[in-house]
Amino acid sequence: MEVGGKPVDTLNLGLFQMGEKRIEVVHPLVESMPEVINRNELTEALVGNPPSVPAGFSGNQVRPKSGIPLWPWFALASAILLVMEMIFSAPASTPLNREESVGG
Repeated sequence: MEVGGKPVDTLNLGLFQMGEKRIEVVHPLVESMPEVINRNELTEALVGNPPSVPAGFSGNQVRPKSGIPLWPWFALASAILLVMEMIFSAPASTPLNREESVGG
């Protein structure tokens, strides 16, 4: 990394003055410690504590969901809005004169 054409020493932590600019070099300790996390810890970190996960449960299995899915209602509403927009934005129809349609 360079500031004003001068390289910044990022190996040493701290606050440095480079010309008129101050630069702070900080290495988070979490990023420096490679640790392995298992599947249960990852699930707990992302979702929280699940009530109870069966021993035979794998991540590929889908749990049945209760309730009515909402996507058909949203699809219907968007289709209705699209038809309404087409109706209201259509140009006003005017009868063509017979001379204009024949003569061009």
